[in-house]
Amino acid sequence: MQESAVYGNSRGFFESQAIANWNDVLMATMGSSWRDWCSLDRDVLSSLPREIVARAIRLLAEEFGGDAPLFVLKDPRICRFVPLWLSALREAGVTPCVVIPFRAPLEVAHSLRERDGFAIETGLLLWLRHVFDAEWETRGLRRAFVSMEEFLDDWRESVRWIARDTGAVLPLVAESSAKEIDRFLSRDLKHHNLSDSTLATAHVWASRAYDALLILARHPFGRRGTPRSMRLHSRSTPPAVCLRRFSHLRKARFNSWALT
Repeated sequence: MQESAVYGNSRGFFESQAIANWNDVLMATMGSSWRDWCSLDRDVLSSLPREIVARAIRLLAEEFGGDAPLFVLKDPRICRFVPLWLSALREAGVTPCVVIPFRAPLEVAHSLRERDGFAIETGLLLWLRHVFDAEWETRGLRRAFVSMEEFLDDWRESVRWIARDTGAVLPLVAESSAKEIDRFLSRDLKHHNLSDSTLATAHVWASRAYDALLILARHPFGRRGTPRSMRLHSRSTPPAVCLRRFSHLRKARFNSWALT
């Protein structure tokens, strides 16, 4: 697990390196990478070879094997491969509880610019791609949307919302553990803090999608659970088409980031 300090996060990502590497391999075999904002081939994703699913199940056993009643599978790349990992979890006898954490898009774009040298527009498109794919592929499931701002303000309340929205039975947190979490969580680790007024100057679709996520965080079910600004995949509209409609940059420009 990536628990120790790593580039871009001084306290670690707490992700399975093996699973992150496997997701990178899968993206490469599909002619893509985590830097590429374009959609993956949905026909290919819906008909992955059996050995791919079997490999995912083995990775789950290797990384999370044992008798623990609860574990966390975390990697941003999973947003691009939700059907695969849902199938693997279910075949492994695991009931998935979907939690989608999110951060303001312009803050993410600035972080990517500082860490990887991406243009702000590239960061916004990557944020949108992950948000669109994760939201679309988890519709119909019990899920929780967690704002980073609200989590840092009151992680206890965020955990209660996660339990409420996913139906997961979460263990009680001992007071000693709660104090340790309080010490661990720090706004000092959030290097880019941009106000809503600053966000409004970013691309209109990123801003609207962020507003929609905030609504979903409070109303994950019912009519308000899929606000207008997140209905970008309705009527079978491919995600890549949606992104091309608002992008004022050529695809070739983004491919140059994806391939370097």
